[in-house]
Amino acid sequence: MIIKRKCWTKRVCCRKALQIFKILCLVQCVVVTILYLVIFYEDSNDVQNQIIETFNSEQPYLTTFDKMTFSNQSEKTVAVWTTFFRSHSWLHNINSAFLSCTHKCRAVNEKGALYSDALLFHYQRYDLHVHQLPKRNPDQIWIIYLMEPTIYIERNVVELNSVFNWTMSYRRDSTVYAPYGSFIRRRSDTETKPFLNRTKFAFAVFSRCDDFGKRYRIVRELQKYVNIDVYGSCGHLKCDVRSQGCLSTEKAQDYLFKLSFENSHCKDYVTEKLWFSLKQGVVPVVNWVKGQEETRVNSSHVINLYDFHTIKDLAKYLKSVAANQSLYNSYLTWRQELDVETSHFHSFCNLCQKLHQSTVRRQVYSKFSGWVTNDVCPKYKFVQKIRAWIDRWILFPIGL
Repeated sequence: MIIKRKCWTKRVCCRKALQIFKILCLVQCVVVTILYLVIFYEDSNDVQNQIIETFNSEQPYLTTFDKMTFSNQSEKTVAVWTTFFRSHSWLHNINSAFLSCTHKCRAVNEKGALYSDALLFHYQRYDLHVHQLPKRNPDQIWIIYLMEPTIYIERNVVELNSVFNWTMSYRRDSTVYAPYGSFIRRRSDTETKPFLNRTKFAFAVFSRCDDFGKRYRIVRELQKYVNIDVYGSCGHLKCDVRSQGCLSTEKAQDYLFKLSFENSHCKDYVTEKLWFSLKQGVVPVVNWVKGQEETRVNSSHVINLYDFHTIKDLAKYLKSVAANQSLYNSYLTWRQELDVETSHFHSFCNLCQKLHQSTVRRQVYSKFSGWVTNDVCPKYKFVQKIRAWIDRWILFPIGL
């Protein structure tokens, strides 16, 4: 009797174990299927639409009208309607930038919107709220200030169609061009740490870890051949919080190279990662694809990953530059005559100048969503965000 009870108990346990095993297998199949769809599935219609919008040079998203004449007062007023990354400090920063302009402009807060020549809005989901837009004055210019790449714009941009007259961004097809940095004439001599005193090879600073540029994969592959220190929230080394570019110029110049990799590959998207490197006198290694390149720099300023067939070829070239003092110094000769401006607000003189033009064409971005997506990178999709997260935090750590 005891033996029969033991056998019955054993069979029950086996059946339960089998059921649990079946459930686990089913869950595993579902998870693998979802991962496959997320990672490999692409909507062909969206891809086709993206190609059409990217190469349409007729600018169907912009509607122009007869010329308008600005009032000829000596000072133009810009009302800052939104915050800038939830901060009101950009009002002061804009006014500081206006002080160095050839023409006279002044920024005021939202209370002065009614009598301003232009209204300025920062395109960021926590700053710009469509239901809080002011009453429209047809004689005012509404300007959208946009510094994020297309692939990271999460909001539905269709709701902003026929709202803004001018765009102000890093893209060269903006109404007002506002790059992250610029060259300026050098006003005083500067010294960089001598080649022989640079004892470290390369460093990188990353804060967005699961980026669409997959910088983490490039760095890991490159680290097989050369030494790279990674700073920031995605690295093993901490930044100096008092330094704008993570490291002070003195510490940055301990290195020969900086990996100035962008987190995505969008049209004209070249950020402070490049300009900080140039400012600090470290040779930048960039990851620009066609359509993304900064046209004001060339191969005598930077080294582009995509000029090489493989990452191993890039590493081989970096080693050759690191072993050749004259070749390395050739990447820094531009510093004898030029300096770099890295402020976010250095381009507001471009805005001021345009506001002082006597006549301009009236225009409105009737399809602002079309302008945003007229890019070499895809528009934002939640599935892409999930795919990037899976690649960074699940596949990459296990070597896939």
